[in-house]
Amino acid sequence: MVGEEVRPRTPRALGGRGPDGAMRWARNKSVVIVAAVVVLAALVAGALLALRGAGQARRVAVTPPPTSHQLRSPFTGEPVPSLNRVLAVKIDNIVHARPQTGLTRADIVYVLPVEGGLSRVVGHLLLPLPPGDWTGAQRAGG
Repeated sequence: MVGEEVRPRTPRALGGRGPDGAMRWARNKSVVIVAAVVVLAALVAGALLALRGAGQARRVAVTPPPTSHQLRSPFTGEPVPSLNRVLAVKIDNIVHARPQTGLTRADIVYVLPVEGGLSRVVGHLLLPLPPGDWTGAQRAGG
C-alpha cells in the first residue's frame, strides 16, 4: 500500500469511451449486423419456400371403409344374427369328469389352474345356446 501508485479511474480504464471502447463497439456492431442479416435471409428463404409450396398442396382422397351391417361375434369374428349375453361354464378337468362334451361348441376355452395342482376348463359362449347337450360334468360354484 505504501509506495503503490494510485491510478485514476478513467473512462478508458473502465472500458467506456476512448480508443479501446470505440474498437469494442465497432466489433460488436459488425457482429450484430451480420447476425441480423443472417436472420433476415432465413426469414426470406422460409417465406419463399412457404409461398412456393402453398400452391402444390396434395389432396388425398379419403374413402370410407365399407360399412357392414352384419353383426360379428366378438370371440370368433363369425357372423351372428344378434349379440347376446355371454355364458361362461366351468368344468372339472379331472379323470372322473372326462369326457367333457360340447367344448368344441364354445367360442373361447380357457384352462385355469386351481388348488391342489388341479385345473378347470372354462368355456365361453354367446347366448342363445346351441341346440343339444353341449357340456358334461359342470361345476356349480367356484
